[in-house]
Amino acid sequence: MTPQINPQTKVGFRSSHGAPVEAVPLDRIRQTGSAAHLASVQWPKFTMFLLYTQGAGQHVLDFTPHAIAPGTLIMVRAGTSHQFQLSQDMDGVALVVSEDFILPDALSPLRQVLSQLDWHVASTLSPAAQDEFLSTCAAIERDAERHAGQPLLPHLLRERLFAFLVALHLDWAATRATPTEHGARRNDIMRDFRRLVEARFLDRWSVADYARKLGYAERTLTRACLAVEGRSAKAMIDDRLALEARRWIANSDDTLEAIAHRLRFGEASNLTQFFRRVTGRTPSDFRAEWRGDQPVMDRALDRIQSRVSAARSDSGARSDQTR
Repeated sequence: MTPQINPQTKVGFRSSHGAPVEAVPLDRIRQTGSAAHLASVQWPKFTMFLLYTQGAGQHVLDFTPHAIAPGTLIMVRAGTSHQFQLSQDMDGVALVVSEDFILPDALSPLRQVLSQLDWHVASTLSPAAQDEFLSTCAAIERDAERHAGQPLLPHLLRERLFAFLVALHLDWAATRATPTEHGARRNDIMRDFRRLVEARFLDRWSVADYARKLGYAERTLTRACLAVEGRSAKAMIDDRLALEARRWIANSDDTLEAIAHRLRFGEASNLTQFFRRVTGRTPSDFRAEWRGDQPVMDRALDRIQSRVSAARSDSGARSDQTR
């Protein structure tokens, strides 16, 4: 199914009780948003943890569909493109968190634990973890109502969210096999590399630049990427930049020239060349495909045909006038 989107669907967050975090039942999301809005691709300015408790289907994150079943937790970070694909039997609870609440400073514990969870965008929680999530949602709502307006309320809510995320991280860690010493080192390299790519992907650093900044040999970094991700370090850098291009191309009405400038390509032709090399399609075709439009080439051919027909009509009219 090709998603239909409303361009620039950047979604903000304002809780019903004024707190910077809120638990929202899926039914309320259905009630407050139109069917067209919920079916559109959204570009949130907040972070959302959505636990599906009933039904089956899929949820699209950054243009990739993820299967949904009871117990699936979807993590949507601010800036991630996502799309609900809800059937009537699907139910769940979303924990919505303002980005300012998560990122008060670069070294906040909440921010650090979230960085450990970034790669688990769609996971199946154990029954115990599901109960913990629902208990955390209930406690956050109770505290937000009981202590509304109190200066210390954000600290209490942040601690509740932090405790759940730490427990979630430990729960995930318990399901993974303990890596060897060599494997653990590669995982550490990858964690540091991902963080640095996220921070500097617009700077067009080479693999050597990243390796130098991290204190590793370029060969060591490349081997770690191949072992953990099955991709080269260069491919991971390109993929992150291409993802940002996808987000802007699909979610905005900006021209390719404006997007190329924003992403530091200089000219639209450079963006098109890069995008085609990494994704196998042009930016214009990707935008048209994702929005469910008539293909760009068809529209171009229609315009050309219209101009040809108009030119023929003008020519015929002039011929009639000279007779």
